[in-house]
Amino acid sequence: MNMNRCILIHFDYGGYYSNIGGSYMEWNQSEARIYTLMMKTTVEDVTYSEVVRSICKKMKRDEYANRLKLSYTPKADHKHRPSIIEDDEDLCAYIMTCHQDQSGNILHVEPLEDVAENMEYEEVARNESAACVNESAACVNEGLLSIYGEEQTEHGLVNTCSNDALDDEEFVNLDEYYQLEDVVEEGNDGDERGGNEDGRERGCNEDGHVTWEDDINVVLDQEFQSKGEIQDIVEITAHRKCFEFDILKSDKERYVVKCRERSCGCKWNLRAAKLIGASCFSIRTHNKLHTCYPASSSSTRRNRRTCTKRIVASLLSKEFPSTFETPTPNMLVGLVHRKVGVKVSYSTAYRGKLQAASYVRGSPEESFRYVYSFMHNLELNNEGTVTRVELDEQHRFQYLFFALGAPIEGFRAMRKVIIMDETFLKHIYGGVLIVATAQDPKKHHYPLAFGVVDGEKDASWTWFLEMLKSVIPDSQELVFLTDIHQSIIKAVSEVYPLAQHGYCMYHLAQNVKGSVYHVKKETVGAMFMECAKAYTEAEFKKLYVDFRKRYPAVGAYLDKSTTCDKWARCYFVGDMYNLMSSNSVESINGVFVAAREYSLLPMLDAIVEKISEWFNNHRKSAAEVLSSQKLVPRVERIMNERLQEANRLGVTEINNYRYEYTVLGLDGISYVVDLERKTCGCKKFDIDKYPCVHALAANRENVNGEVQVHELCSKYFWMEQWALAYFRSVYPVPHQSQWIIPPEVQEMYAKPPNYKKKKKRNEKARHTSVGEHGHRGSSHRGRGSSQSGEGSSQSGRGTSQRGR
Repeated sequence: MNMNRCILIHFDYGGYYSNIGGSYMEWNQSEARIYTLMMKTTVEDVTYSEVVRSICKKMKRDEYANRLKLSYTPKADHKHRPSIIEDDEDLCAYIMTCHQDQSGNILHVEPLEDVAENMEYEEVARNESAACVNESAACVNEGLLSIYGEEQTEHGLVNTCSNDALDDEEFVNLDEYYQLEDVVEEGNDGDERGGNEDGRERGCNEDGHVTWEDDINVVLDQEFQSKGEIQDIVEITAHRKCFEFDILKSDKERYVVKCRERSCGCKWNLRAAKLIGASCFSIRTHNKLHTCYPASSSSTRRNRRTCTKRIVASLLSKEFPSTFETPTPNMLVGLVHRKVGVKVSYSTAYRGKLQAASYVRGSPEESFRYVYSFMHNLELNNEGTVTRVELDEQHRFQYLFFALGAPIEGFRAMRKVIIMDETFLKHIYGGVLIVATAQDPKKHHYPLAFGVVDGEKDASWTWFLEMLKSVIPDSQELVFLTDIHQSIIKAVSEVYPLAQHGYCMYHLAQNVKGSVYHVKKETVGAMFMECAKAYTEAEFKKLYVDFRKRYPAVGAYLDKSTTCDKWARCYFVGDMYNLMSSNSVESINGVFVAAREYSLLPMLDAIVEKISEWFNNHRKSAAEVLSSQKLVPRVERIMNERLQEANRLGVTEINNYRYEYTVLGLDGISYVVDLERKTCGCKKFDIDKYPCVHALAANRENVNGEVQVHELCSKYFWMEQWALAYFRSVYPVPHQSQWIIPPEVQEMYAKPPNYKKKKKRNEKARHTSVGEHGHRGSSHRGRGSSQSGEGSSQSGRGTSQRGR
């Protein structure tokens, strides 16, 4: 054994000092034996707390429940006056004295029963400068005395300390010691100095020092959910009241702070400790009175504490409780300055804003950890809801799908057209949000299902559609409307072979504009839209032939990319009604543009809450319509406008039994109308599924009078169908504290997906698609570096990189 790295300390336990006359002191030993400690360390490394801990272990005492006073009698002092050991410096001096005297000095250990002075002090930080260490070591051992109760930590009971004393041997009541008295300043005609401009109560103690309260509204034994809550209160108040403090202890069990001006006599302090068997912290010591002068010390320090993101998040949680939508970072800079009295940078305000959002539903990592529990409660609160979470072989999150029970049931009363699109998530782990929605007769959003996948790839789209098929089966009546991304085209044809698939007219127009040069692109796009909207084949051919002659490059692009029956209204097979673009789902993406910056669970919360709001509003709108009105307000208004024109048209009956008529339009063209089969020569009646002006004119001449206008419309435009679609309610997921989770679900979790950390901030602006406004090329999209489908160089939406 290396004896140079061992320290021997002889001590006796118990006893007391007595005065034997004059200033002579004598130690009265309570036990006949002497104990010995052997510490495997050097003189420079030994600490006061280690010695106290070793003595308690040797004597089989709880170091937190017992308080010790260490002293010895220097042989150089003939009066035998004791030298009290209070910190590391005193301990080092004692050990050096023992080494110089070959016989050594016996260490006297005095257990303190009624004194609340906690002699367990440590160095503030070994890596701090020597001056800071000496200052801290000298101040943390000030004579804080108490006769109050005990605090409970995970290691046992610790006597609390809440009052100050004048010295180690004199106990003083706090109210008596800090007696606040109003002082009248001489020569000021009796003006009182009992307060100041910021409302801080001031007075003087017995030494004549000015005292003022910290305004930290806490009481002894008050409990907080975490140590962070106490830290927020202390830091915010310190900024507002312009005083500085040092953290003497901050770990999983304790939080101890003292005034930075304690070397000048200020005894402000606060101590909190963790309770046994719980995660909460409670206040154990709080001396709320300052005797320092903040105007001349703290407020002008160059090293004063700066504002942290936790302060910003705490302020937002107080000002905007349970809210994701908080002010912008630029607005937060001014808000924090006004509320707390400290300047904050833009980046700190931004990070605080993100942390405040995580307070509502946890951090991004917690979102993946509790995703199964969230989905379970979503199903529990919404009957008929279908959810699914898919993990990869490393147990990391890969796919998510959910379809609320209310929209799925209400889809029976909707037109069977499903519009799909994707948008990129802007949080740290990225990914793609897939939206499948319908559109009600009033052109309102009617979301059916949502998915979170790792990118626009064949596998992800196929997985999403397979999940969608579990709630909406394949049928010939079903129509999908999307862009011409190759992964979507392939997945729809494989998963829904009976359904029809049309392409978004708007996105295709953007690609068409990108295929021509040295021309006015807006004119090209407008002419293409006119061709796509043509109702009759004759009208389409006339427009399309002229269009191809003027822009042959467009014709070559369309022949290579698609066929006319996928985008031309007159050729499409299936009932698309008057829906020809995916603008509705693009609009939904715009609604959730802020939510896409949240982590997973907050984003899902925002989606479910918005759907709940929409269902409630549209349900009330349907209830406000008069019972005599048969059609939804939008179609009712169109019928009223067309009836005015229909009254001026000439009608000739062809077949009374089959309700066939010839109607001469205002354009001078005759159109054949069949009311029984709901067709017209203009094709608007056939495609839109509600009467054109010619059909209304023919119905006016119907001598039998058996057909009502609403009977000529598709049932999906009836008021009763619209009300039925919003009959059920959508319920948001309750707060996490109210979750009911069975044990088997609690055991399920997902690890966050892998991601590449970016040096720059996430981009928020939408990138243009391939061909849109002249942007060309392809790159990777989604999470990671996965290729966007196979053969994506010809995809309509393109594969441009989007920041997240």
